[in-house]
Amino acid sequence: MPFTRVSVGSGTGLRVGDVIVARTALGPVRLFDDPMEIVEFAAPAPGRDGVCRLEKRGRPVRGGAELRVRAVGGARGDRSEVTWQEEVVLAGLPGVFDPVVAGVGRFVFGRVLDRLLG
Repeated sequence: MPFTRVSVGSGTGLRVGDVIVARTALGPVRLFDDPMEIVEFAAPAPGRDGVCRLEKRGRPVRGGAELRVRAVGGARGDRSEVTWQEEVVLAGLPGVFDPVVAGVGRFVFGRVLDRLLG
């Protein structure tokens, strides 16, 4: 995410119960922290997808996310497909704005992914 750095809030950041914190800031001005607890974690293995599910525990942003890694083969068997799904609920914002929040989220995540893959 633009203007966001991720760090481990507690634990190792690799186990159920650990907390990861995404801090959004503009320069030295911190806008908000988005703490997320790992509620499911399984590394990919032969015949099994890797999955990490997070529950957002902060005040301004609630919801959850799921990151899934699936082997898809390739000439050397070394290709993967990554799926990221996220549910974002902004505290205090009426549900009538959900389509706007979803549109902005798609736009921002799309730009980030385009830059990463470009």
